[in-house]
Amino acid sequence: MVPSYATLCGLLVGTFSNPVIASAVTVGGLAGVTGSGTGGIGLAMPVIIENFIGDIATNPNHVNLEVLSRCTSIAALTLDSLPHCGLVVSVISYTGNTHRNSYLQTGAVNVVCPIITLLLMLAFVAVTGCAYLPA
Repeated sequence: MVPSYATLCGLLVGTFSNPVIASAVTVGGLAGVTGSGTGGIGLAMPVIIENFIGDIATNPNHVNLEVLSRCTSIAALTLDSLPHCGLVVSVISYTGNTHRNSYLQTGAVNVVCPIITLLLMLAFVAVTGCAYLPA
């Protein structure tokens, strides 16, 4: 991993003690930096596994992997469509538009809606306490 990505990933992961929230923030932040949701997941998950889960087979910290996976997937969709994303640049260019004329609508649908969805999902996880499995 590139040292700057490792530093950013470590900074984001170390900010939160809840693995689901840490995963969502880290994946979303790295998706914004890389312009790719899968890039954010690929860079963040090894660090998330190392810091919160440990051995994936035995899961000694009892992290609910289903909830973690769902929140991580939604988080990957949040900032991956910023104006510098390759797909956004290609689509706007192909349609003959400019960022000034068309990014407001693209950002509303592809950035704001997933962020609202993720915040609602994280609120549900926080209220129900389903981030961890019973011991």
